[in-house]
Amino acid sequence: MATETIELWEIFPASPREIYEAWLSSAHGKMVGSTATVDPRVGGAFTAWDGYIRGTTLELEPYRRIVQAWRTTEFSAPSPDSRLELLLEQVEGGTKLKIRHSEIPEGMSASLEQGWIDHYFRPMKEYFTRKREDERRVAIAQREAAQAAVESRMPPAPQPLAMKPLVAVPVKPAPKKPAAKAAGKPVKKPAKKAVKKAAKKKPAGKAKKAKKPARKAVKKTAKRGVAMAKKPVKKAKKAVKKVKRVAKRKAKKAVKKAKKAVKKAKKTVRRKAKK
Repeated sequence: MATETIELWEIFPASPREIYEAWLSSAHGKMVGSTATVDPRVGGAFTAWDGYIRGTTLELEPYRRIVQAWRTTEFSAPSPDSRLELLLEQVEGGTKLKIRHSEIPEGMSASLEQGWIDHYFRPMKEYFTRKREDERRVAIAQREAAQAAVESRMPPAPQPLAMKPLVAVPVKPAPKKPAAKAAGKPVKKPAKKAVKKAAKKKPAGKAKKAKKPARKAVKKTAKRGVAMAKKPVKKAKKAVKKVKRVAKRKAKKAVKKAKKAVKKAKKTVRRKAKK
């Protein structure tokens, strides 16, 4: 029986490991916008596109090469499985995925080639581009939240104390020494009471009272600083939630679009088969 071979390649914004693991896991369905079941071992079975594709994994070289026995429901019963070989190569901008699909039943290579482009390469590129963008947005939101958390733990800058001006207290001049009446008499000392009274009148008491309103001002400023620091954290959390909601909505739209494309492709194939 005559067979045909096709070769295609495309560059995706992902690492070879990401594509390798997605191809051999339940993420295969998300990657192409349909359902898939995969046993990731050599000899394990797989299905894709609601059972339209099925086969067995023959060879595995982690993150470099996958070989599978591959067929669709359009293969005739006597036709053997075709051979699918995937090669992954790290290049600038992502990973080059090369597909070599051989031992295809005669007359089916053209439709399968277009199927690889429409139902694999195109949705895969959209999937990994969207994934990179979502990861970038989440990373930005996390950095902003971390920065806000650090700033919230920093103490506010100390404010200068508002001191009231000291009021000068007038001090009475010391009494003049009385002139000695006679050369033989001793000179009397000034009264001790006047000196003690003048010493008691110190302005320090008012300076101590000025400390209380200054402490209140510092506490009030610190509370205001903590409240302002919490606002960026709340804003960052809202941004993360918004990103996740947008990603879910886009994913649902992509799934619906892919399912419509599958139905359309099946109808086209059936019409061609009838002709």
